[in-house]
Amino acid sequence: MAAFQAAIREINSLLVDPENFQDFVTFLNTDYGLDQALVDRFSMPNLVTRALTIDEFEYIVPILAEEGIIREGFKPPQDLIFRAP
Repeated sequence: MAAFQAAIREINSLLVDPENFQDFVTFLNTDYGLDQALVDRFSMPNLVTRALTIDEFEYIVPILAEEGIIREGFKPPQDLIFRAP
């Protein structure tokens, strides 16, 4: 798990580096064949690379309950949260 988390952090650092953005745009065009208009609207998401708490996931509970994915009052289990070292 620690190696996976380290790899995600490394990938994120490469993706958010402006010097790599044009290479990524080229990848979207060539490997995925995305229309240029769609690629032009794309921006890099900001991945969270710090330790997270259960409280930071509470906002999603009512949304998931409303969609019928979970039951009302669900509390995310502490052991399911990935923690960055």
